[in-house]
Amino acid sequence: FSTPSKFPGFERSGSQTPQQQQNQEDYAMLFATLISRCAKDIDTLIESLPSEESSTELQVQSLRRLEAENKEAAEQLEEV
Repeated sequence: FSTPSKFPGFERSGSQTPQQQQNQEDYAMLFATLISRCAKDIDTLIESLPSEESSTELQVQSLRRLEAENKEAAEQLEEV
């Protein structure tokens, strides 16, 4: 028969080893960070949506300006 011995770093504190407890704390911190980052991304996306103040008339003006710029750029490319 062999004599029982303890493994280093495997002392029991409750039902979990210290390393398991530390891993759970690390996971909690990681999840908290990911959740806050996701919330920040959602806020950024919401802020980038067009506001209700952006009327149809303003959108049409913006599209006309973009079409004119696009036409000018196409003409410059044809010259090259």
